[in-house]
Amino acid sequence: MHVVLIQPPEGTAGAAPLRLARKNPATFAPDWDVLCLQAYLKGHSRHLSTYVDCRLFTDLELELEHGLNAVKGPKIIAVHTSLTNIGESAAVLELSKRRWPEIRTVMFGQFPSQFPEHIHAVARADYALSGDPEPILRALLDHIDSEKRLQNVPGLNFPGKNISTSWMPDLNILSLPDWGRVFWRAYHHPDQAGRQPARMRLSRGHTQEACDRAMGLIREPLRLWPMDKLAQSVRASSDLGVTDIFLTDPPGVWNEGRLREWCRALNRIYNKQPWGLQLNPGRIEDDLIAELAATRCRRVDFIVPSCDQELQERFGVPFRARTLRHTISSLEKAGVEVFVRLWIGGPEEKKGAVRRAVALIHHLPAAHIVLEPFPFCMDSPLYRSAAADCGASDIDNWLRWTRDPWILDRPEAVWNARAGAEALQKQITGIYRRVVRSPRWQSRRLGRLLKSSYAVQTIREGADWIAGRLPRRA
Repeated sequence: MHVVLIQPPEGTAGAAPLRLARKNPATFAPDWDVLCLQAYLKGHSRHLSTYVDCRLFTDLELELEHGLNAVKGPKIIAVHTSLTNIGESAAVLELSKRRWPEIRTVMFGQFPSQFPEHIHAVARADYALSGDPEPILRALLDHIDSEKRLQNVPGLNFPGKNISTSWMPDLNILSLPDWGRVFWRAYHHPDQAGRQPARMRLSRGHTQEACDRAMGLIREPLRLWPMDKLAQSVRASSDLGVTDIFLTDPPGVWNEGRLREWCRALNRIYNKQPWGLQLNPGRIEDDLIAELAATRCRRVDFIVPSCDQELQERFGVPFRARTLRHTISSLEKAGVEVFVRLWIGGPEEKKGAVRRAVALIHHLPAAHIVLEPFPFCMDSPLYRSAAADCGASDIDNWLRWTRDPWILDRPEAVWNARAGAEALQKQITGIYRRVVRSPRWQSRRLGRLLKSSYAVQTIREGADWIAGRLPRRA
């Protein structure tokens, strides 16, 4: 059996982020979970697989049809489904059933794993994988013609079977991507030609930490990949088209001990691949910064969930601007690029959020600052506690969207559903304008530009040109 693993188009964000930097921190790359599933099928089964990324398409219906027609022989279609792209997933399933009604379809990913009680609302999926998809999909492929055996597969859901979810106790038996089966040139970096970054995760599941209370996957237990095994995968990626790797784990995964252990794992393999990660704001010891730089860490994203000190305490990430400013300066001196990502429009935010955000930005050094919408995750601890108070979107609105994704309006993936995405975008734009119009910010930006290597080189070349053109005095 040949499995076509489909990544649907990305859902539209509730509001567009704005960056107070010349560089773009975004990392467009193949989905890590899909690559892991593809590697498991290759290493632990006789079934073939093909990865089709619809995010690269300009004409979804035409290019999807060409991609599926290129796969010969018996096949099954598996669609990676999250909540915010559930309409796009339903559109892919509808196209597949309309063009190839005889091919069976599978839905896996965040939505069927976190909301198994609602999977039957997506009527075009024959099967749904709730839990770790690797062993469930292999069992489905091995016994696809025996409904009696499929009834006993935990985590495999279909009409007529009791709903179940299956999580593995650890990740030791799974396979890591081999990186060589991806056309990396399609994922080029928007700012730098020839740069193809990849995304990777050390963990699966939710940390249950206060700093990750806005993150999803609340029903999935936390498991970690063996660090030595993951480090070997980092090393292998450098020879197969990947230019750098960004670890997208929630910040709560990384404490000081785990970060040092990861650096030691990279040191043991003599890592030469640039990499980055996202952390909670705070102080990092100088010796740990030296270890990060020695293992080729070239990017650190600090995630600030709120500029309100009371909410920072609630998220378990209290910090002082002076401490964060010192950490950023130390990282940049060590050759690590720093991005500070401010989440705007949280459900618990009080009045004065714009003023507090502008004040914090003015207290930070001239780092790269990105203003982002507060993440809207219906499978997060925060949603369970704050959804009713802030009027957030209900899951029924998202399920209704799947019935006809071509016509029905997409629900807004923002917290303050009463005001909508327009008010959130206005707030982000207001912060951006107040910062860029301030003389303080412009002077710091000019100073950063003059200190850059490009500016220094330009000044030196100009001085050499003047010295060569002007006559010297006797």
